[in-house]
Amino acid sequence: MSSWSAQDVTWESRSLSSLCEDDPILRKLVFPYKVSRTSLFKACESVNGQLPVPFSEQELTESSRGFKEVLEAMDDGQEYLSICDKGGAPSYSLGLYLEQTDAKNAMYVDPYNLRYGNSSTVSVLPLKNHGKKCVNGAGRSISPQDCHIARACGICYLKPYTRIKLKGLCSDEELKEQKKEWFDTDYYIYGVRNGKPHFRGVRNSHIFFDSSVGVWKLQSFRQPHRHAHLSTVGLLPLGTHTWRTVNFCVEEKVGATRKRDLTFSKCYPNKYTCGDGSCKPLR
Repeated sequence: MSSWSAQDVTWESRSLSSLCEDDPILRKLVFPYKVSRTSLFKACESVNGQLPVPFSEQELTESSRGFKEVLEAMDDGQEYLSICDKGGAPSYSLGLYLEQTDAKNAMYVDPYNLRYGNSSTVSVLPLKNHGKKCVNGAGRSISPQDCHIARACGICYLKPYTRIKLKGLCSDEELKEQKKEWFDTDYYIYGVRNGKPHFRGVRNSHIFFDSSVGVWKLQSFRQPHRHAHLSTVGLLPLGTHTWRTVNFCVEEKVGATRKRDLTFSKCYPNKYTCGDGSCKPLR
């Protein structure tokens, strides 16, 4: 091929060395709006990720700086920084929770690694009620928070090569008829679009939140008129749900839609996907 051509893209000149730099957005699931820690933990778990668990002042500072850098690297980053701001730093939910046994004593618990630490850096103790409290971070400070109240933004760190599979696409007969594949089966999380996580297919399609109509949308890159949409089902469109399809596998009349059950999850291999996206091992 003697030359390259492109359509509907923005050209950007970059040095060759910059192509090898680590992308701050990659391998992170980001919620640049206030979300409860309970919902965030569940969403993070559904993609096999973890919330940050800083166990020292240095780790907390580095974690807060990292979250800010991720927001700044995104389109509309300044808007997201403003939404998440608390006292000049973006506030975000931590994976730690604070467990108090009496009016004077409490400790941090890391649920991922079963680590425990004292709570000397928390200035608002004692808590009103004994038991567990979730924890938010902002800059070099942390504060207890009710786990069910949306008071902070969120970030989840993913394992390398995290892929989410989409099942229930066009049948072999439909694929033979159309002679091309319009939709991917493998997706990865990359940044946000319209303020919510963006799922990029490896070649042909993507899944994003269409804020104009308030639905999740699966759309072909090659043939944008081929798409499917799903009403809001929580923080992420994971699990098995009934999508409304338009020109999905075959051409339809203008305005015509069909229903198709699609499963979007990380539950593989030898795992069953529940409706909420959680996985159950097949025995």
